[in-house]
Amino acid sequence: MIPFTKAHACGNDFLIVTEEATANHNWAELTRSLCARNTGVGADGIEFFAWTGTRSGRIRLHNADGSVAEISGNGTRCVAAWMTEAIGAKAGDMLEVGTDAGVRVCRVNSIDTASGFSVQMTTGMGLPTVAARTVTLANGAQIAGAEISMGNPHFVLLVDNAEFAVAGRTWQEVGAEICFHADFPNQTNVDSHLRARRGPHHFIGHRQFRIGCGGHFIAWMPLPARGACARRRAGCGLE
Repeated sequence: MIPFTKAHACGNDFLIVTEEATANHNWAELTRSLCARNTGVGADGIEFFAWTGTRSGRIRLHNADGSVAEISGNGTRCVAAWMTEAIGAKAGDMLEVGTDAGVRVCRVNSIDTASGFSVQMTTGMGLPTVAARTVTLANGAQIAGAEISMGNPHFVLLVDNAEFAVAGRTWQEVGAEICFHADFPNQTNVDSHLRARRGPHHFIGHRQFRIGCGGHFIAWMPLPARGACARRRAGCGLE
């Protein structure tokens, strides 16, 4: 038996298991088995965790298909929330999580135990690298966007319709083609964003084709009235 915790953040769900509990297992095979939606527990990936101190740990992330990922901002927050419960951390406490993209410092903002265990967490993801990029699809369509990274690669594009269609095709189809495009030899996550306004509030709608996981719906996220779109783009560095 392998003990695990399942957690989610912004629509991404992960299993958290300790390296000690999986010492005799092939992590890639185990991830594919446990993350299968129909025959396993179901998740976007597994965060393999080891404590490195009283308030610090190290994680190694495998995507649902068994491939290795440098980091997931949402996955890192899931692990930090799990650490919070494990050590009885309080609001205001700081935790450190080591990843393949470097150490990330997480702050516990609030804890809600009214129904289960929920943590509001802020993670210092660092400054993104951003570069304009146009990808030419097999049918000749040119998709303008931005290549953004905070430790893991993302191609971000903006859409203008509620279906998140891109160049007359579904976001899943375009996401799959760009993810495996020759321009990205190591693959890339593909993020389609739609900005909308509901009354006085601004929202960002997000659809993501994730490396090793496929298409994902990520909930609408509110933005402050002054606008913080640049901070929230690409599904990384969400605060």
